[in-house]
Amino acid sequence: MIFQPSLIFISLTILFLNVSDAKRDPLPCVDTDAETCNQLAALKHEFSKKGCKEDRYFSRFVCCASCTRLLKIKVDSNGVFEDTKELKFNDPTCPDVQDRVKHCEERIEYSPGYCDRRIGHYNCAKTCDVACV
Repeated sequence: MIFQPSLIFISLTILFLNVSDAKRDPLPCVDTDAETCNQLAALKHEFSKKGCKEDRYFSRFVCCASCTRLLKIKVDSNGVFEDTKELKFNDPTCPDVQDRVKHCEERIEYSPGYCDRRIGHYNCAKTCDVACV
């Protein structure tokens, strides 16, 4: 058997490129704070709508399911938007995703699961490599 370093190098390069192109899927649209989201339903309708439209972190990562029901935006059973009329599933900076805060690398280094949490998706979308879908 003849050792062919060029084939090994090509195989490893292809493997590395495929891995590096992988993007992190956006988190599903769900309510993550039941108490807050239940209070949202009890508030005056227009106030609730305004909060859902103006605060992206709240409407996308805290009470997403409640806000989509309130604004009549369709979300499938997996928490993926079917309609993005007023509430954005993607980061607003898509397709050129940007981080909202400095020092994302340090945040990830000190908290390895940071990119899997809602605050990571919101603050460090670029560094966490969140996909635009």
